[in-house]
Amino acid sequence: MPISCATVRDAASVCWSLHQKNTLPLILRFPVSDLGFRPYHYPMPYLLDTYNIVHAAIPMGGQLSNLTVRSLCQWILASPQRIKATLVLDGRPKPDEPSPNEFPDLDLVYSGTGIPADKVIAQMVERSGHKKKLTVVTNDRAVALHARRNGASAISSEAFLQLLMGAQKAHRRAANAQLPQNKNTGTASHGETDHWLKEFGL
Repeated sequence: MPISCATVRDAASVCWSLHQKNTLPLILRFPVSDLGFRPYHYPMPYLLDTYNIVHAAIPMGGQLSNLTVRSLCQWILASPQRIKATLVLDGRPKPDEPSPNEFPDLDLVYSGTGIPADKVIAQMVERSGHKKKLTVVTNDRAVALHARRNGASAISSEAFLQLLMGAQKAHRRAANAQLPQNKNTGTASHGETDHWLKEFGL
């Protein structure tokens, strides 16, 4: 049975009403298909316990020691692996976090006041139509165990961050390997040196 525009508007109105009552997580970007007409189809395969990842990055040091939600989004989008991810965060959007339209290729899902992100992640895993392709990223043992019991995979926050860093390092090495050796070192050949000496009348 086809769904009318009025039905879609009504469903959206109900969702917003529930969210205002703190009974539905705030989804900054969610398509009409996620308004209860079929199982969740968020950008997968990674479902991120976002603040867990940010906290796990601090002791890893280096570039990750000052990781924020915004820089995490930037790292994900810069990955040559073209990672698809949904970031789940506790509570409501904070002033220093990305706006809804800042990263259109990522979904940021806020759990809402008084609702833990863990609960939202669990619900999203259960409602996913592609559990075997889904990987939950968290250091929370209970969240990881729930994901595996429901047919999804789970990896640690550190493993995911190392995946991001490793992919970018490998991409840079491959790009440098494709350049001529003298371009990598910045050293001109004897022929190039003689040419430019003649050009400048030296």
